[in-house]
Amino acid sequence: MPAHRVAASVEPADLSSYQQAARLLLLHSVVTETYPRTKALASVLQWADELTKDFRDLFGYTLSTSARHARLLRRLDTFDESQAFLTVKSKKPFDRRRLAYLCLVLACLNRSRIEITLADLVKFLAPYANAIEYLGFDATAAGHKDAVVDVMDWLVDRGALRISDGSTEDWARDHDRGDALFDIDHDTCAALFKPNRPLQHLTSAAGLLDTPTAGTGRDPRRRLAAQRARRMLIEHPVVYFAGIDPETAIALRQPTLAEDIARLTGLPVERRAEGIMLVDTTGRFTDKRFPGRGGAVNRTAGLILAKIADLQEDPDRSGSLQRLRGPNRSC
Repeated sequence: MPAHRVAASVEPADLSSYQQAARLLLLHSVVTETYPRTKALASVLQWADELTKDFRDLFGYTLSTSARHARLLRRLDTFDESQAFLTVKSKKPFDRRRLAYLCLVLACLNRSRIEITLADLVKFLAPYANAIEYLGFDATAAGHKDAVVDVMDWLVDRGALRISDGSTEDWARDHDRGDALFDIDHDTCAALFKPNRPLQHLTSAAGLLDTPTAGTGRDPRRRLAAQRARRMLIEHPVVYFAGIDPETAIALRQPTLAEDIARLTGLPVERRAEGIMLVDTTGRFTDKRFPGRGGAVNRTAGLILAKIADLQEDPDRSGSLQRLRGPNRSC
């Protein structure tokens, strides 16, 4: 049996189980006893040692586990929207208000005991929010209460909170009469807010990005470029050579990169003239469906793809498609 750098100690019969656990962590980052589904945590903890090593070696990511959760701490090379939090019901990305409220709510929960009402939580939240310019909280302002409800639903969905009485909808309809009582899981709350660096030591948001420290020699640069390339492919399943630096493009073209990512995820890697793509053959390794339901952009994209397929299959019209040359390995 050939030696593999990824999943080196995993038997062939168990490889699909390992790959499913890897995909769970890459898709959700936080896995708890109830999120994203029951028994998901058990499947991840089964391979915790192997996954910890492979995530560290391939991407520089850190996997933190306990009996009640698993948390994958990513390192970011650039700012992007790939890690956007999604509201539970609408599946829309959090805006800045919701992200700010989420951070403030987690801070308030950290100072609470084992339970808290939504009314009391908002009393703690409001002065901190109002102290931040352009944020604030006003129960009568449009969108403020909806943002709080989305944050609470998001935390409930991940098991950080559990509703023991009332509902967020009752509070949203009438915050003077309606309320909700939450049990707090502090272990999960701590796992959700776990920055790679102490925030009090940062002078700007750029401090959250990963800063290369491996030196300036040729070999360290190659290792960093390979790590950056693997991160790009796993976080952005389609990467175009024209949009990246030459060193990263060279790393993306290496056969070992495709082999490692395919063995980690169980998904095929397609190499094309214009770039490289990680293909989701499971249909479940994404939080954004395509073409999905509704939306003018999705419908238009589907029509364009259908037109391209028609041209490709029609021998009399296939010449109207522009052919790209293969990748130049010298660049």
